[in-house]
Amino acid sequence: MIELLRRLIQRSDRESSAAQGIRAAADAAQEAMLICGADDKVVHANAAAADMFGRASGDLTGSELRDLVAYAPDSGVGQAVSATALSVGSGEIPVEFVRRPLDIPDGGFWAVSIRDLGERNRLAEEAALARDQAKAANKSRSEFLAMMSHELRTPLNVVIGYSEIIKGETFG
Repeated sequence: MIELLRRLIQRSDRESSAAQGIRAAADAAQEAMLICGADDKVVHANAAAADMFGRASGDLTGSELRDLVAYAPDSGVGQAVSATALSVGSGEIPVEFVRRPLDIPDGGFWAVSIRDLGERNRLAEEAALARDQAKAANKSRSEFLAMMSHELRTPLNVVIGYSEIIKGETFG
């Protein structure tokens, strides 16, 4: 009986150590990370997730994943999918999220990685705007050069004609 208790304590220590390691890894991540149980309830959230959802990390614990991220059932397992995060302060945020099963002795846990696409979308819009402005500036430059070329050619043709007359001494 004592041997059985000792084995159970050792197993509990190993499981506790694995869980602590996973929490530490989630906390070190720069993007939002949630650890969810098999029932899709949050058991741990890192600081980036708390910032994204506009809540304290402890307030996210116990929340349903569906209350935080709107996604299709069984989507995001092993691959990134687009979804919408529901933030307290910011409202709906376009995100990309991935769920991966965690291989720990307790089993039934998921690591959920959530990346805010709002910043990426904003940067893409800024790049498109800058590209459009550069195209417009290039078009304006080309039109200006074409017009100036024409405006300079006309009087220069007169000067060239007079210089040919003077050169050929063909005075009337």
